[in-house]
Amino acid sequence: QTTDPKARLQLLNTWQDKYPQSDYAKERLEYFIATLQQLATTDASQRQPLIDKCQEMLKLDPNFFRANYLISLWGPAVGGNAPSPDLVTQVETAAHATVTGADTTFDPSKKPTNVSADDWNKAKSQTLGIAHNALAWAATTKKDTATAESEYRASLEANPEQGNISAVLGRLLIDSKDDKKYPDALFEYARAAQYS
Repeated sequence: QTTDPKARLQLLNTWQDKYPQSDYAKERLEYFIATLQQLATTDASQRQPLIDKCQEMLKLDPNFFRANYLISLWGPAVGGNAPSPDLVTQVETAAHATVTGADTTFDPSKKPTNVSADDWNKAKSQTLGIAHNALAWAATTKKDTATAESEYRASLEANPEQGNISAVLGRLLIDSKDDKKYPDALFEYARAAQYS
C-alpha cells in the first residue's frame, strides 16, 4: 500500500522472486505496469522494463489497452533513431491496437463519474494522437516518409494542440524537396509556433 513507487517496485520484485508462479500473476503485472508507469516519467531507465512488463501482459491479454498505449507512448523514446526491428514491430502492433481499441475504451458509458465529458473526449484525442505518432515514428525508422506524413496528419487531426508534432511534420514536408508541399510545411511551422 506504499505510495512511493520505488518502494513499491522493490516489494513487487521481492514478491516475484519468492513466488514466480502465482494465482495473482495478472494482478501483479497490473501493479508492475502502474508502478513503472509512474517511474518512467522521470527515470528513463525504467522505460524498457515498463515495455517488457506490458509485453508480458499482452501475452496474457492481447487487448489490455493500457499496455498497448504505454508501448505506443514510450517505445519511440526507448528506440530513438536506431531502434531494434523487434521494438519497431512491438510499437506498430501496440499503436494499431490502441487506435482500434480507443472507441471501446473511451465509450461514454465507461466515463468515470468524476470526469467531465470534455475531459473524457480530450483523453481519447490525446491517446489517439500518441498512437498515430508512434506509427509515424515506426514509418520514419523504415524510411517510409509517405506513411509517416499520413500518420502525423492523423495525429494532428485527433489532437491539433501538438506544437512539437506540427514542427516535426513541417520538417518532414520541407525535407521531401517537393515544392508543392512547402506551403503546408510553412503552415505546420506557424501552427507549431502558435501552440508553443
